[in-house]
Amino acid sequence: MATYKGIQGYTVQKLSDDPTVSEAIGQVWYNSTEGTFKIATQGAGAWATTTALPTATHSFASAGTTTATLIFNGAPTPKATSFEFNGTAWTAGNATPGAQAAMVGIGTQTAAFGSGGYNPSATYSGVAIEYDGTNFSAQTADPANSSAYRGCAGTQTAALTWGGYNGSSDSNVTSEYNGSSWTTGGVYPLSARGIFAAGSQTAAVGAGAGGGGATSNKYDGSTWTATGSLNTGRHYGGSGGTQTSAIAFGGTPPATTANTETYDGSTWTAVNALNTGRNQVAKGWSNTAQTSGMLSIGGTPPITTGVEEWSDPVYAIKTVTVS
Repeated sequence: MATYKGIQGYTVQKLSDDPTVSEAIGQVWYNSTEGTFKIATQGAGAWATTTALPTATHSFASAGTTTATLIFNGAPTPKATSFEFNGTAWTAGNATPGAQAAMVGIGTQTAAFGSGGYNPSATYSGVAIEYDGTNFSAQTADPANSSAYRGCAGTQTAALTWGGYNGSSDSNVTSEYNGSSWTTGGVYPLSARGIFAAGSQTAAVGAGAGGGGATSNKYDGSTWTATGSLNTGRHYGGSGGTQTSAIAFGGTPPATTANTETYDGSTWTAVNALNTGRNQVAKGWSNTAQTSGMLSIGGTPPITTGVEEWSDPVYAIKTVTVS
C-alpha cells in the first residue's frame, strides 16, 4: 500500500505552528500545539458580477486596479468620454482630447497612457494621450504605427505597444514610449490585431491573433521569442498581468467566448470561464500579477454595461482526519 513517505519522499512533519499556506499547498503536517493534522489547499479563481457601467460600450482603453479603475474613449461610435471606478461605483470623468475607439490603455488611475485607435471619420492613427488623475492631455503620436486594437504593456512613462489594424491590414510593428517620445522596438513575429497582452516594456507577453490564432510570444526589451500557445486561439478579448502571471479572457472567433486562461511564464492553462462571453472588452491591468484581480468591462455582442471581477485563487488551511 502506498504511504505518504513513499509518495512525498518524507514523513508527515510535526510543527508547533502552521506554515505559510501558499508555500504548503498540497502538504500534510501535524500541528502539535493544536493536536491536529492539517493540509493546505488552493481553490480555483472565478468571475463574479460587479457594478455595471453607466452606459453600454466596447473597444475602449483602461488603466488602474479593481478599486481604482479608469476607462476612456470607446465605441460603437468613437467617444471622448471617461469613467472612474472605486470598486463600488462608477463616476463620469473629464473628456479626452478627441473621440477615439479601439485605443489601448495602460498605467494607473492617476497616471494613465493611451495610444492608437480610430476617430469618427474612421481614420486610424498613432495618437497618444496621458491622464494625471484629473485631465487628459495630447502627447506625441506614434510615428511608426497608425493602428487600432494593439497589444499593450508597461506604464505611462515606459509603455510598449505592438501589432494592430490600420484600416486595411494588420501590423507587426513594436513601439516603445518613454513618457515623451517613441522608438521602434523588435518586430513582432506576426501581423496581428486584438492581441492579449500583459507585462512591462522589457518583459511582455502577447498571445492570439485574428482568425483564431493561438500563438504566444515573449519580449525581453529588444526581441520577441515564441512561448506556449493559448489552448483556445482567439483575439479581441481582455487580458492583463505580468510576463510570468498573466490572464486572458473572452474574445472571438469562431463565436464570442467566455474562455479564460492563465499564464505562468511558459504555459497557458484553462480556468473558470466568464459568466457571459464577450469580445472587445476592456483589458485587465498590465504589469500587475493576475492573482491581484482583474475586471472584464463592457464588450459586445450585444453591446453591454456588464462588468465582472476575477477573484484570486482561494488559499486555505484545513483540519483533516487521519485514520
